[in-house]
Amino acid sequence: MRTSLFIFMLLLITKIASSSPLTTPRQVKIEGTLQEKGSRKPLPQINIYCFSSLQSEKPLQVSTDSFGKFSLEVPEGKLKWIISASQYLRFEHEEEQYAEKENSARHFYLEKSSYLNYETTIYGGSQTRDDQTKSLKRSEFLTVPGANGDPVKAVQNLPGVNRSSSFSSQVIIEGSSPNDTRYNIENQNVPLIFHFLGITSVVLPEAVDHVDYLPAGFGPEYAQSTAGLVNLTLKDPETDRLHGFAFLDLINTGGKIEGPINDHSSFLVDFRQSYIGSIFGAVVGKNNSNFNLTAVPEFQDTAIEYKNDISKTDHFKIIGIGSRDQLGFLLSKPVGENPVLRGNLNYQTDFFRIIPEWTHQFQPELIGRCSFGVGKDWSRFNIGELYSNKMNTALTGRIEIEDQLNPAWKSYWGIETQLYWYNIQFQTSYSYNQGGVSTPLGTASTVTVDNQYSSNAMGLYWRNVIHPPDSPWTLTPGFRLSYFNLTQEIMPEPRVSARYEFGNGWATRAASGFYDQAPPIQYLDTTYGNPNLKSQRGIHASWGIEKDFRHGSGSRFTITQDLFYKYIYSIAVNSPSLASPTQPLYYDNSGYGHIYGFEFLGKYKSSTWESWISYTLSRSNLGNAQIPEALSPYDQTHLLTAVSALEVGRNWKISTRMRYTTGNPYTPITSSILDVNNNTYVPQAGTLYSLRMPAFFQWDVRIDKKWIYNKWILTAYLDIENLTNQSNPQQMNYSYNYQQSETVTGLPIFPTLGMKAEF
Repeated sequence: MRTSLFIFMLLLITKIASSSPLTTPRQVKIEGTLQEKGSRKPLPQINIYCFSSLQSEKPLQVSTDSFGKFSLEVPEGKLKWIISASQYLRFEHEEEQYAEKENSARHFYLEKSSYLNYETTIYGGSQTRDDQTKSLKRSEFLTVPGANGDPVKAVQNLPGVNRSSSFSSQVIIEGSSPNDTRYNIENQNVPLIFHFLGITSVVLPEAVDHVDYLPAGFGPEYAQSTAGLVNLTLKDPETDRLHGFAFLDLINTGGKIEGPINDHSSFLVDFRQSYIGSIFGAVVGKNNSNFNLTAVPEFQDTAIEYKNDISKTDHFKIIGIGSRDQLGFLLSKPVGENPVLRGNLNYQTDFFRIIPEWTHQFQPELIGRCSFGVGKDWSRFNIGELYSNKMNTALTGRIEIEDQLNPAWKSYWGIETQLYWYNIQFQTSYSYNQGGVSTPLGTASTVTVDNQYSSNAMGLYWRNVIHPPDSPWTLTPGFRLSYFNLTQEIMPEPRVSARYEFGNGWATRAASGFYDQAPPIQYLDTTYGNPNLKSQRGIHASWGIEKDFRHGSGSRFTITQDLFYKYIYSIAVNSPSLASPTQPLYYDNSGYGHIYGFEFLGKYKSSTWESWISYTLSRSNLGNAQIPEALSPYDQTHLLTAVSALEVGRNWKISTRMRYTTGNPYTPITSSILDVNNNTYVPQAGTLYSLRMPAFFQWDVRIDKKWIYNKWILTAYLDIENLTNQSNPQQMNYSYNYQQSETVTGLPIFPTLGMKAEF
């Protein structure tokens, strides 16, 4: 019995051993990468978990390195990969792993919770050199409604930026003349920042890192402006891999490509071409018997950037910018029955700039920067037999030293120069403009000018930032010494600002200074104008208070409030009383103006909702030796803008903008007199700027949707301007004898549907 039991146990053990051998599973080495889905951005320091069917007690774990790479040994058999990271969707993947797949790399893609927020540097008044600066980063201007993703149009949502005409390509800052605003790209002056009709800026938005808006009280680094400044800064090219995108919508098409050249240099190229003129021409040209629309407008622009990090202390980049605009009409009838205005009307502008910049770090606390802008500007305009052709060669430059003298004191020393060589040719009629009412072209003799000029506007500046450690005070005294050769002026311009931090998110700031601006070059012509004109001058003062409610609380509100005042004097204006047979269109410096107002900006931001509201209450007055001080044509008493954006999930975003402004002042025409010699009626003006256009209201809506693929992203967007099709009057149009009038309205409802593919 015992023998039989022993034999049975032995056979049982042998059977079990033969059916389930105790062997160790083979280990396989796996290497791979973890990238963000769509953008393919490497994701460093992310934990990856691998569950094996043969090791169920706990998962294997590995973290990605700084390049998003990982390496892990796993057993053969069934594997389950799990990745969970903040702001990303949970990733799960199952597979069978065999020895022959050991050298097969894994590429995992982690999808973001939302692709509608862009990762960019945050800019604010306390983080920029100039406390007056208001900056918008890409995450704000690319999707703000009513801006079509454009940085400069987004600036128009800020307080103090007056609404310009629907047909204007200029920026009006705090009730000043649009001619008083300066435009910069990479801190180098350019003739314009908008394409015709203000449809889009002259740089592709995706190539812009941030846009700066400097209102009243800006620092000593800038001159040649008594209103303010708008500056575009281009982004540095990507260095991890090749990036690009292409887009197509109802207005234009274009694209961008950027990436590394080697381990220390990179490049960026973009291009854009419009075709809106063909669309407008087909619509408007058929409905207007007085003219055929041939191009309204057509534009092209391009940007090229090369960046080289030569060493840890030396960095070089060079940027090329080019822009062209064309606008044309074919007049089938003389406008206002004026026989001079028959035939073609054409307007074209072109410019390019080459901007090299070198930065050298002499010491950790001492940095030098040197940049130049070299290029040409062309402007051509003709209507019938009257024309204007202007071409100039530009050489602008800026050399600056930044020195951290001690922990409490930083200084900036710099020199800025603007050299222009002009060739001006024009033929025009002597026409006066009083209160916005001009004598008709052709009622007086014409003048022909063909001259060359060379102008040099130069400045030395010194800015100090004094902020003792642990002190609530920041003082920024500065000084500028400006020189303009054509008026033979040397102008000292002290400027100062101060900031005080109360704590708990409260702060107050103030700024003041003197400013200058050279008169238009044609006003100095000996035949057409007055060579004895002087520069326009200005005095700014501003005071504001801000509160960041995010400090020490769960609220996400920020508010800023500002009071501003500008006194502008020595403005070049027409002086009919001083005209003579040798100078029928005389100018003098008797113009002056007072501009003052209140500005408010409130913002709220959460993970899915952003809303902000801006309001400006202001008054702008102008006068001169012939005209008593009265409202300026750029006065807008109330300017209210409300913007809101909501992410509704699955990469959908809806945003909206509502804008209300007081109508622009205008001068009524009460009667007219027949000029028998020229067979033309001459208008007789009423009280200057005594009437206003009806109030302006516009509601814009934008919808964005993204589809995310492993290696690329597809975006669709619908941007509808003037959703309610509001007929907003822009100006008055009169019959040939000024007996009848009608308003010229702005653009009707204007939808833009587009697609963009990026990799």
